[in-house]
Amino acid sequence: MRVSYYDSEIIFDCGEDWLGQVGDWDADGIVVTHAHPDHAYGLKEGAPCPVFATEASWEAMEGFDIEERRTVPERDPLLIGGGGEERGISVEAFPVLHSTRAPAVGYQVTAGRVDVFYVPDVAWIEDREPALSGIRLYVGDGATVKRSMVRKPGDVIIGHVPRARALGTCRFRLS
Repeated sequence: MRVSYYDSEIIFDCGEDWLGQVGDWDADGIVVTHAHPDHAYGLKEGAPCPVFATEASWEAMEGFDIEERRTVPERDPLLIGGGGEERGISVEAFPVLHSTRAPAVGYQVTAGRVDVFYVPDVAWIEDREPALSGIRLYVGDGATVKRSMVRKPGDVIIGHVPRARALGTCRFRLS
C-alpha cells in the first residue's frame, strides 16, 4: 500500500517479489507490518529510504542490508515525512495476532483528516476498538473468502480470518 499526502509518501510492506526493484523508490519511508517473506523480504538488499518496523520485526530482519532502521513503538503515533504535523503522515502500530514466528501489527494511518487502518494479515486485532476508532477505510486481510485459516496451537491464535469475519470485527461507521 502506498500513501501520499502533500509532499509526504510512505509505502507499507515490501514482499520478496520486489527484491532488487526498490532502489529508485522516492519515499519518506517504508513501513513493515511483520517479517514474513511476502511483507519484508524485498528489503533484504537494502532500501533507498528509512525503513520503519517494530522491534520484533527488526529481530527477524537482522541480516537485511538496511542503513536507516527506525523502530516503531507500539501504540505511540509516529510522524513520517512532511517536515511537520500539517503535511506528515502519522502511523500508530496496534498489535495483532497472526504468527508466532513473525509478530505482526496493523497500522492506523492518519493523513490530514483521514484515518485508515491497514492490517494485511490478521487472525485477531487485540485492541480493536481504539485501532478502528474514527477510521474511514479498513484495508485488511483477504486470504480467504469464507474458509477460516485460523489455528490454535496451544493457547495462541494464529493465521488469517476470512474476509466476512474481518469485516465483522469492524464495528465502526464509515463517515
